[in-house]
Amino acid sequence: MFTYPDIYVLTVSLATDKQEETRANADITQAMNGFEATDRWTGASSASTAFSDTHRTSSESDNDSEKAKKKPKHSTYAARRGEIASLQSEIALLTAKMHEIMETVPSETATMQQTVKTNALLRRELKKTDLMLAAHRASLSSYSLSHPRNPVASPVHLPAEPTQRRAVLEALRESKLDEGLEFILQRINPRDYGVSHRETRAFADPEGDLYYEQCDVTPFEGALSVRDVHDQVIIALSYLEFAFRNGTGMTSVDAHNFDMDRDAAQRRTISTTPEGIPVDKNLVLFRRVCEATESSLPYGLIVMDSVDSDELRPYEPLKRPRMDFTTVVLICPSESNSHPAISVVRWGWYRLPKTQCGLTRLQEQQVLDAYASEMELSRYSIRDAVHFEAPSI
Repeated sequence: MFTYPDIYVLTVSLATDKQEETRANADITQAMNGFEATDRWTGASSASTAFSDTHRTSSESDNDSEKAKKKPKHSTYAARRGEIASLQSEIALLTAKMHEIMETVPSETATMQQTVKTNALLRRELKKTDLMLAAHRASLSSYSLSHPRNPVASPVHLPAEPTQRRAVLEALRESKLDEGLEFILQRINPRDYGVSHRETRAFADPEGDLYYEQCDVTPFEGALSVRDVHDQVIIALSYLEFAFRNGTGMTSVDAHNFDMDRDAAQRRTISTTPEGIPVDKNLVLFRRVCEATESSLPYGLIVMDSVDSDELRPYEPLKRPRMDFTTVVLICPSESNSHPAISVVRWGWYRLPKTQCGLTRLQEQQVLDAYASEMELSRYSIRDAVHFEAPSI
């Protein structure tokens, strides 16, 4: 049986439990009402979440308040669009500034810029021209190597009888001189007659013949008479064998010498190289001097060519090689360094046919080299004979 105190304690305990339950229900109701009010504004919560929020710790609440203070994040696309718009605005400003600066550029600077552009264009066009000329020269060189020809050479056959020999020389004179003049005017541009220069080349053809070609121009400033220079050139040629011997060490024996008093002459020499190789050379010489006319300037002309066959002094290919030689010498007025001058314009062609006397290729080349130096020695001899100083090359 319960005693009074026991009943009192039980009553108090039940009352206390009832109060705690009422208070807890009130808290739950208040929390639910707060969550529903929040959900109406945000539209993104649930009852269980609201219930759990009422039981968060103080540290979790502090973290939420710090996160709430942070700025909301933007998408990458929106950020890039903003950057692009900003850069475009800067470009527009810089472009306007550039135009403003260009308008204030001094005229000298603008002229310099135009000059630089013009020079660049000219260099490009000149390079194209140089390449085109190089291609043309390569084509011409290739053709001449495979088709070597002497444009001035023509058959020369001398009979043994002296009167007939003289008649043949006189008959050949005009045609040889005309052919030589026509060629030299085409081979070297007359506009270059006042410029001292020379050009050489040596090569071999497929048949084994060796060739040497040289062009040169020597203007004599102060010389006024074509005839005087012509006569001095003839004197230089008459003493060429002496210069040849002194310059190369070759010795020569004249079987028949030029008659320099005639406008058509013949000369045959047998020379011996320093290596002891005898070489046969048989030439004819023709010359002409024309005074000035209303339609032409004065000029002097000398043409030498090889004899193909000589009944009086035939070649002996089994004993010694022969050297074929053709040259054209034009003496004419020119202008050098803005001063009147007389120019000596020359073209020479040497050909050593494939030997039949047992020479090696090296010995054949030595023979050609010796006679190639003759062309240069004759140029020096002419410069020494003409008593006017010529520009050095």
